[in-house]
Amino acid sequence: ISICLICVSFAFGWFRFSVDEISRGARRLTYESMQEKKEYEFTATISSEPEEKLGNYQYIITDVHMGEKRLPGNMLMTAPRVYVLKYGEQIFATATFKRPKNSDTFREYTTYLELSDVYMLADASQIEIAGALPWWDGKNIIFSVKHSIEQRIQHMIPEPHASFLAAMLLGSRNSIPKDLTDAFKRTGLTHIIAVSGFNITLVAHMPELILYRFIKRTQAFLLVVAAIS
Repeated sequence: ISICLICVSFAFGWFRFSVDEISRGARRLTYESMQEKKEYEFTATISSEPEEKLGNYQYIITDVHMGEKRLPGNMLMTAPRVYVLKYGEQIFATATFKRPKNSDTFREYTTYLELSDVYMLADASQIEIAGALPWWDGKNIIFSVKHSIEQRIQHMIPEPHASFLAAMLLGSRNSIPKDLTDAFKRTGLTHIIAVSGFNITLVAHMPELILYRFIKRTQAFLLVVAAIS
């Protein structure tokens, strides 16, 4: 039974990877036909928390519509700091589009973005909030709990220790002071505050402990591996 579960898991993973590659190829073609460095108006939904980058905020946006046309996949939108957006907010924006390119400092940048289903960059100049996803949206609830925990940490612990703890536990890196971030980079310790295999192991271990009560340890492990893959 264990060998069969392993074979099924790998077969399912290979099938999903093949389907994803075909769909990614079609999405690349869609964006390659679009004109770069031209302003477009569109509607979209914020699907990530803000990430500070070179004095601006970056967001992954999904459900991008230009008129009646829906663009496939997601975009990475850069917005001035005056626009502080939240997950689930629906926006109307004006932005200049450009395709991501690899560089000497990040040679796999396009591949990295495709992991988040991103195929186009959008440099926003104007943004208006048009609505929001309902509060009972699953990811909305998760972010609300996360923000609640962050606030409790900030009330209990002084800075910069609060920001450091929030980064380790929750992956919240925007509030970490720049000098502390630079210190982590100089010493090669940025992996401590980044989402890594260790974080995934912690998350995977929780359902594994629950499954131990109902099925054998090996079967529980294989089910968790199959779910992650």
